[in-house]
Amino acid sequence: MFVAQHRRSIALLVTTGLLVVLLAAFFASRTPRFSDFPEALRYAIEQRGVAVEQVWLSRGFADTLTDEVFSANLEVQTIDGDVLPGRIECKLRRINCRFTVVRAGIYRVPLPDLVVARPIGWLEWLERQVAELQP
Repeated sequence: MFVAQHRRSIALLVTTGLLVVLLAAFFASRTPRFSDFPEALRYAIEQRGVAVEQVWLSRGFADTLTDEVFSANLEVQTIDGDVLPGRIECKLRRINCRFTVVRAGIYRVPLPDLVVARPIGWLEWLERQVAELQP
């Protein structure tokens, strides 16, 4: 009887451990969500090895016929103080965007889609908990 309970306890611990590892891997592999262009651009540019201080958008234009196509000039200020010009173009306002920063060697790189809605409360809490576990 003791052996059977011991095996069940070990199986429960192993299963729980595997579940925690799978959840951590899932949340770690997800692309972060962004609600504005400068935040998303900063993330995407830093992923390509450029240390970014700040990102600005200027002269943003919606297409005059459909209001769905969007484009804007962007400026990236690096940690070194350099200002790199670039361009962002979106096919559907906040999604399906690509950006270019020629002086950084970045050409038509897809940008993560922007989100409008806030995530579910418990999911946001769980993501914070997993982020704290990561080194």
